[in-house]
Amino acid sequence: MTTNREIEGGQHEALLARAVGLLDRDAIIVANAGAGKTYLLVEHYFALLEAGLEPTQVVAFTFTEKAANELKERIVGRLRSHPGFAELPEEVLRDYRAKILNAPIGTIHQYCLRIIEASRSAGERAAVKIVDEALESALQESVLRAYLRRRFEVEDPDALRLLRRFGIRDLGLILERYLSFLPLEPEQGMPLPPPEEEERLLLEAVERLGRPLWEEIQAQKRAMGWMSFADMERRALELLQKPPETLRQFLQPVAHVLVDEFQDTAPIQIRLVEALRAQGRAEGKRLRLFCVGDPKQSIYRFRDVDRNLLQTTEAEILAEGGEQFDFVVNFRSTPEVLGLVNAFSRGAFPEARDSVAQRPSSAESLARLVEIRLDEDAETYSGEEARCVAEAVASRRGELPLDRIAVLYRASSSAGPLIRELQARGIPYSVRGGQNLFERQEILDLHRLVYFLADPEDDLSLVGVLRSPLFLLSDAALFFLCRRDPERGLWERLQDPEALESLERDFPEEAGKAAWALTRLRRLLALAETRSAHRLIEDWLRREEWGDLYAAAGGGPQALLAIEGYPGRNWVTIGELAEQMQVAHHSAVGLVDRMEAL
Repeated sequence: MTTNREIEGGQHEALLARAVGLLDRDAIIVANAGAGKTYLLVEHYFALLEAGLEPTQVVAFTFTEKAANELKERIVGRLRSHPGFAELPEEVLRDYRAKILNAPIGTIHQYCLRIIEASRSAGERAAVKIVDEALESALQESVLRAYLRRRFEVEDPDALRLLRRFGIRDLGLILERYLSFLPLEPEQGMPLPPPEEEERLLLEAVERLGRPLWEEIQAQKRAMGWMSFADMERRALELLQKPPETLRQFLQPVAHVLVDEFQDTAPIQIRLVEALRAQGRAEGKRLRLFCVGDPKQSIYRFRDVDRNLLQTTEAEILAEGGEQFDFVVNFRSTPEVLGLVNAFSRGAFPEARDSVAQRPSSAESLARLVEIRLDEDAETYSGEEARCVAEAVASRRGELPLDRIAVLYRASSSAGPLIRELQARGIPYSVRGGQNLFERQEILDLHRLVYFLADPEDDLSLVGVLRSPLFLLSDAALFFLCRRDPERGLWERLQDPEALESLERDFPEEAGKAAWALTRLRRLLALAETRSAHRLIEDWLRREEWGDLYAAAGGGPQALLAIEGYPGRNWVTIGELAEQMQVAHHSAVGLVDRMEAL
């Protein structure tokens, strides 16, 4: 194993040249921000071409399609200036350009699709429809709603046990989490202690309820010819582990693999790279690996990245004779900015080296690290942190326009304390980003209200509406109403005077809420017969002060913004609006249209 560490000063160029020309072994490149990572990838690509490899023999994985296109453009643009290619005849350069533009340079998902297509026999389905996470979630929610409705109708013991224990909303969330973890590899995650007896019974109930749900979702996707990004990864891995002859022929030319943003490689993607190399060994050749990344720029939580697995993979590469290069010189940032970054990184990444600035100090640069030390709870700490940030913004208010001041926070939940501090100082602000609009509770509840108005027999949607901040019925009261007369729908039971009298006896604090809900929903159903959906929703949102309801329930300052952004079109009827929502999982274009409208 060789690890290069001394790269300050004039050694940077020498080390860069060595990394670029390393062709006989694997390489791990740790390149800090501003170190010239793209330049390194481009020059290494040309070193491979100079060594006699064809573009079809070099597979390059990038994090995004945009990054792949940029890498191709940089490589093509370098053809006429690279010392080894600039003097070649024009027709040869044109040939190289065409080969590079068609070379396997792209995301891992794009290459997975190539693997799947290369594995098809003549009689197999010619094409699949690639769906994104939003579209898959729409399908999953639709199947989940119908599935739970069927389970409750037959009084499935697992469904009822979990409903009594968690309530309908949390039960839905639990099953969604179960579905998200089910495809993961068994070795992923942390070992847990043996569960208590009650926990064991609940986990077994979730498994018995969730497994058929997962299979039903997969069956629907297959029937529609759908494939998600996660499906592509799993299918490609299966094919690489037992490749058909057509796939072996497709993979035969591959000799070198480049991985950009290696720090954000998910566990299954690492297994894909390993399987690709294993297939090469089976054919009697060794695929060289050239990985470039920076742990300090990783988005672990977003990508489900396992840092321990990455470190294990890196250690295995080095143990097999690979070489590691650390590039810490930063040509982009000032010493003031890097000083702040280094101070933070030392705690989070003790194994990483400080970045070294090549730019001179600037009189306009101002960077400082403020440490807050409180032996208090998290809420008190967040409040103090927000106060410090708000005071810093206030102190610069006369020096900079407010639209040139940005505040970044780790999670959207951190926005509340900061906004309160800004409001207290009379500082105007604009909150950007945050939770996906479709995932906000106020939007989910609005969807449920629309579904109910379109179909009053939709019990699951009505349950969601009744327990929302609009009416706040408890799960116990809802369960009482649902169990009273199983042969009738919940809306019919809610209108039964005897049911309300029984509710008054057993749950007196809930009876008033139920009566209020009955009055309001009857009024909405009557209005839905004569008004357009757009007008009905807009009037309802304003009259009921919907945003304030959800802000009071913890929805935060953006609740009203999310709600006001909802009505985007003049749907003719509530029924048509409900159909627009329901068909989202049948058409990717339709879902994009819905999201743009929202």
